Amino acid sequence: MNVGLYIMDNPAGTFGFVGNVPTKICDIVPASKSDVLGGRAFYNENGDLVTAKSPTFTDINDAVAHVEKFGVGYEIFEPLKKLLK
Repeated sequence: MNVGLYIMDNPAGTFGFVGNVPTKICDIVPASKSDVLGGRAFYNENGDLVTAKSPTFTDINDAVAHVEKFGVGYEIFEPLKKLLK
């Protein structure tokens, strides 16, 4: 499968996404000054400056369920596949 979204384990022990992370699976939160200066901020429908933050999960199965509910294609790094239920 040729996709750009991957589920990975973070050093903090959580699971998240890397690669081409679509906005529709992200949490939309108020933008910080860093988001604005870094070009990651945009205006929402209310005219507020916001940014899309990729969510993290304590269980890999929750990360999989999250992307699947949006119908987004993904891959899991091979060593993590043994954690799937």
